[in-house]
Amino acid sequence: LLPNERRNTRHHESCLMVALWLSVLEASQVVAMRPWQLVAAFNSVLQT
Repeated sequence: LLPNERRNTRHHESCLMVALWLSVLEASQVVAMRPWQLVAAFNSVLQT
């Protein structure tokens, strides 16, 4: 790979990592705010 291409690849990977972390933080915030909705969802899944 050329140095420029390698830098672009590393930049793309870092963007993916940031997006992954944002999605994880968002999911943890939803879990922290609405745990009873998760319980209801698990109950509905177990009942089917």
